[in-house]
Amino acid sequence: MKNKRVLVTGGGGFIGSALARECLKQGAEVEVLVRHETDTSKLNGLEDKFGERFKVLRGDLSEPRGAMRPVEDKDYIFHLAWQTDLKKAEKNPREDLRTNVDGTLALLETCRKINPSAKIVFASTVTICGPLIANYLNEKTPDNPSTIYDINKLSAEHFMREYFQRTGLKTSVLRLSNIFGPGQKTNNPNRGILNYFVGRAVRGEPLEIYGDGHLIRDYLYVGDCADAFIAAAESDETNGRKFVIGSGNGKSFQRVVEDISRIYKKISGKDAQICYSSFPENSSPIDERSFAVDSSAFREATGWKPKVGFRDGLYKTMMYAIEENKNRK
Repeated sequence: MKNKRVLVTGGGGFIGSALARECLKQGAEVEVLVRHETDTSKLNGLEDKFGERFKVLRGDLSEPRGAMRPVEDKDYIFHLAWQTDLKKAEKNPREDLRTNVDGTLALLETCRKINPSAKIVFASTVTICGPLIANYLNEKTPDNPSTIYDINKLSAEHFMREYFQRTGLKTSVLRLSNIFGPGQKTNNPNRGILNYFVGRAVRGEPLEIYGDGHLIRDYLYVGDCADAFIAAAESDETNGRKFVIGSGNGKSFQRVVEDISRIYKKISGKDAQICYSSFPENSSPIDERSFAVDSSAFREATGWKPKVGFRDGLYKTMMYAIEENKNRK
């Protein structure tokens, strides 16, 4: 990664900002592209620390010529820019298509024209597989998108593969599981359920489990997720392929909440209340999915493997949430 020229679209977000930091630590020159209205507080301090090796660009890939300046001369492009509010996507699918899929297509077409040697790694999602109940999800699990968000992610995946096959553009797709860790706000249930529950514990709010708590999910620490993107960019074995990315260790939500409660008590000496209720009538089918992730194909292709254990990551997240809660008061 040293001396590589890197672009992170959506670099003001949770995963994008963590990825930008890691690339900078490894010696890359990094530009992040964010929309005009995006809050960039997650990037605070990077310009002071890394100087000219770090820049923030504001723009929109879906705008005419919006991708020209950002992609020029880049070695690696990490494409994480996406409208991530599922409810907003359902209310206005045409705008979601324009912002997300059109932006992805513009990025690919611009690279084809002015920077065909760039490697593009696209952030997708395991929820494309739909409301499945399975032991392990992998690259062979059938696609069954059940939301506008997932449909558009799958469309972008197809464009990635098509440009690799038709033009030779080096593309790779990472389908991410549940990513958690410091940097994600802990007061928004639509921005990572684990971080949200950590925040509830810190704020003294009940930890409400829907159903019996036995649904299985796969949780990956954000630092390990950033490492996965870098590994995908640096390996030719990932060209033209999609991979599922997770820890490989499924955990019931009941166990996750119990771990949150236990760690919170260890840190603060206070108990977190755990309660149970039925799923809301307006809940999404994917809220009741149950799965773990088999990332063995990606490990074989790149040598990547998670470094941060679940409880260590949870502890780091808890300390971040405590500090965040202090600053909010």
